[in-house]
Amino acid sequence: MNHDPIDRMVAGLRPEVDASHRLDPAAPAARELRSLIPTRNQETTMSMSPRRKRLLVAAPIAAALAVGGVAATVLFDPSADEGSSLPLGPEPAAAAVLDVSVEEGVVVAEVLDPTADAEAYAAEFAEHGLDVTLRFVPASPTVVGNLVYLDDNMTGEGTDERDVEVVTSPGECTPQGGGCPVGVRIPEDYDNPVEVVFGREPEAGEHYESTNAATAPGEALEGMEPAGMTVGELRDALAGVDQEIAGFRKPVQEPCGGSENDTDDLDADGEPASTDTDAENGSAAGEGSRPAPGPNDPPQAPEDGLCGEMRELTGDEVGDDMVVADVSLHAPGEVSVIVEGETGLF
Repeated sequence: MNHDPIDRMVAGLRPEVDASHRLDPAAPAARELRSLIPTRNQETTMSMSPRRKRLLVAAPIAAALAVGGVAATVLFDPSADEGSSLPLGPEPAAAAVLDVSVEEGVVVAEVLDPTADAEAYAAEFAEHGLDVTLRFVPASPTVVGNLVYLDDNMTGEGTDERDVEVVTSPGECTPQGGGCPVGVRIPEDYDNPVEVVFGREPEAGEHYESTNAATAPGEALEGMEPAGMTVGELRDALAGVDQEIAGFRKPVQEPCGGSENDTDDLDADGEPASTDTDAENGSAAGEGSRPAPGPNDPPQAPEDGLCGEMRELTGDEVGDDMVVADVSLHAPGEVSVIVEGETGLF
C-alpha cells in the first residue's frame, strides 16, 4: 500500500455521506494540505520590481536593433493599452530636404530629397531670406533630373538684376550626356521671387508635365517616323514598343475670338466703332481695310473670321485611314496623336 502523503490527502478528500469529521479544518489532512500549498508557490514564483519588468520588455528590441548596427532604446509602458509604446528621449529632428551653404555671397542649395513637397523647400530657402518655389514635375525619361523651368522674377515686378544659376554635378542624366542639375545658386538677399522646376519620374497614374520629342534618343518612339503613317499603321507600330494611344486631336477651323454676334465693338447705330488705331492708319470705319502686316507682326486672322484650333476627337470620330501629323508623349506607355485636319497647322 502506498503511504505517500499526497495519496493520503486525496483519500481524505473523497466524498462521504457523513464527512463532518473530514471537513474539520483542524484535522491532520487539512493541516498537511495547507502546509504544502505555500511551499510549492514559493518554489515557482520570482519577485520582480517594476523597473526590472520594463527593462526586460525592452531587451529583445535593443538586441534586434544592435544586430542591424543601430543603437536605440524603446521602452513600453506595461500599464498602457496593449500594443502602445512610449518612446523615451527627444523627438527626432525633421530630415533636411536641401543642403544649403553660403559661398562668397551666394546661397548654394542642392536637393537632398526630390520627393519633398514645395512647402518644405520654401521653408528652408526662407531661413536664408529667399523667396523660392522649387518643384519637381513628372517628366519623360530624357527629361528626368533636368531643369525644365526657371523664372528668376515670378511676378515680373522684381528689380534685382543679379543672375540665378543652376548647380550641376558630373554625370550623364540623359543619353545626350551633360551634367545633372541638382540645385541652384542664388545671391544673398535676392529680392525677386524665384521659381525652379525640375523633371522627375512619374508616379503610377501620373501623366507627363514636361517631355522631350517622342522620337528623341532615349524616348519611347526613338527611331520611329510616325508622321505620314495612317492611324492603323501607327497602332501596329506602337504595339511593337508597348505603347498605346491615349487620345486624338485634330486641327479645325473655328470662329475667332470675336464672333458674328459680338456687339461689344458696335457704335450707337450698330456699325463697327472706329478706334484710334483706325484713325492713325487712315482707314475708315466699316471699310474693313487693314494696314499691311510688318515682318515681326503676329499672323492675322483670316478675312472670314475663322481661326485654327485643336479639337479632341472621340473614338468614333477616328478612322484607321486618317493620316498622322504628329505624336507626343502623354504618360509612361501612352502617346497622344494629332491627325491631319482642315488648317495649315498640320
